[in-house]
Amino acid sequence: MYFFYNINIYKELKEYDLKINLKRKEDLIAKAKALEEEKSIKKCETAVKQLQNEWNEIGSSPQESYKETGNAFFAAIRNVYAKIQKHYDDLRAEMEQNLLKKKELITEVKKLLEQEITLHSAWTKKTEELKAIQDKWRSIGFAQKKENDLIWDEFKSLCDIFFERKKQFYAVRHEEFAVNRDKKEKLIEKALSLQNDTNWDVTAKAFINLQKDWKNAGNTFQKDEHKLWLKFRTACDFFFEKKKEHFEKQDTEQSENLKAKLDLIEEVKAFQLSGNVNDDMQMLKKFSEKWNAVGPVSEKKNYQLNSTYGEIVNKKISDLIANGEQQATLSYEQKIEVLKTAPNGSSLIEKENSFLRKKIEKLQQEVNQYENNLGFFANSKGSNPLIEEVKKKVKDAETEIAAIKKQLQLTKTNVAVPQ
Repeated sequence: MYFFYNINIYKELKEYDLKINLKRKEDLIAKAKALEEEKSIKKCETAVKQLQNEWNEIGSSPQESYKETGNAFFAAIRNVYAKIQKHYDDLRAEMEQNLLKKKELITEVKKLLEQEITLHSAWTKKTEELKAIQDKWRSIGFAQKKENDLIWDEFKSLCDIFFERKKQFYAVRHEEFAVNRDKKEKLIEKALSLQNDTNWDVTAKAFINLQKDWKNAGNTFQKDEHKLWLKFRTACDFFFEKKKEHFEKQDTEQSENLKAKLDLIEEVKAFQLSGNVNDDMQMLKKFSEKWNAVGPVSEKKNYQLNSTYGEIVNKKISDLIANGEQQATLSYEQKIEVLKTAPNGSSLIEKENSFLRKKIEKLQQEVNQYENNLGFFANSKGSNPLIEEVKKKVKDAETEIAAIKKQLQLTKTNVAVPQ
């Protein structure tokens, strides 16, 4: 009786253990199925192994559900492993794509390095392009570790080459900028030394040449460029403003001088000769002194005015003095007086002096030739019309030489000329 009682107790306990084990297996099946929804692959890998270990540690469960629960558990486990496998397959595929994308970027950098970059603007543009490539590189995920390390080394090496070339370009550019800065500082010094020069035409040409040199001097450092240009432009503006003021004042003065000379011409025209040579000549000389006292007019007007004034004075002298030689002398005196009033009076009188010297030299050569010709007729007897004609030419030439020498003396007394 006692034996069967123990047998019944054992069966009841055995059935209870089977039920407990079934419940534990059902819990593991539920956990395995739940892993199919888990996003973390790491958690899945850890959990699935743990579930398998726990499953193996669970004892028997009821025979009628043993196969069903086993199939359910391992089906769920296979699904989890399939999920894990797919993840790594996808990851490998992604890494292969990442590798291809990085190789494409390397090709882009190589093409960039094949280009010759010689301008600052081009370096700026190409640097932006390379930075954009680097940004793309950072946005691409990893490749397989070994390949990823190799391709990164290649990419970094190519980028280093680019930036080293850029560094060398700007090193050379820095030296050029320093040289250009020195050039511009020297141009500024020259401009400052010329800004107060009142030799307007010569200095204006010098400033124009300086401005051309400035354009050709090349660029310098951005922090210096504006300051240097401001100094240079200020010196240029100072000179040209003074030049403008000078010629505006000169134009006003020349307009006033023009009116004064026109009035004086009318005054000389209206002057009535008294017939007294001394008095009338003194009056004409006073007119010339007035004429000389009036300041300059424009070159364009000066020649016309001097010609008109000279004609009027010469006509007065002609009306006053009958002697042709005396008329010529006085007229030439008036001519010299008029030349003195020209803006380039000294130069004109020098030219007149040179012209007279050449004229005397030419006439003297003619006299020498005539006298040489007369030597051929030394033994000729009686009157010879040809000899008389040559002698007359000699006399006329000598007379003209004497008159020109008087004119030459007037040019010498009015300007320093070579003797």
